[in-house]
Amino acid sequence: MKKYIVPIFALVLCSCATTPTTTDPVAAYLPFIQTGAAIATGSIIQFAENSNTQRVNLANQLYSVSTALESLTGSGTVPSTAQLNITLKSFNTNVTVASQYQVFINALSALFSSYLPKISGNAKYSDEVINALATGVNEGASTYASTPTPAAQ
Repeated sequence: MKKYIVPIFALVLCSCATTPTTTDPVAAYLPFIQTGAAIATGSIIQFAENSNTQRVNLANQLYSVSTALESLTGSGTVPSTAQLNITLKSFNTNVTVASQYQVFINALSALFSSYLPKISGNAKYSDEVINALATGVNEGASTYASTPTPAAQ
């Protein structure tokens, strides 16, 4: 009997964890958005540069992208994917990895635009998604950055 209690208990916990308990349509997805941004950031750092010194320099640059993302929040409006792209492109300071940086921008834009239907024009939900992207970028860059500075919340 005991051997069945643990799996049943685990199943009950998992089913509770996957059922959103809020009316916020993006809240349940924020961890996935954050993880996606962290993976995109870590990947671009790992594969765009060959030496650890170059990776640290790129990580320090990408760490500042969270500030760019956060500049899109708090305005009471939902930025378009084009606005997100323009903001991210303004932080491309390393010409040697420009093509890889474009892949990074595309990944973040795809994450954002895939949740636009759930955002439904609500600036609060948009801010949540953008802040999850910013947090993920910080997490991905902090592995390599020499002196990471947390983004302002």
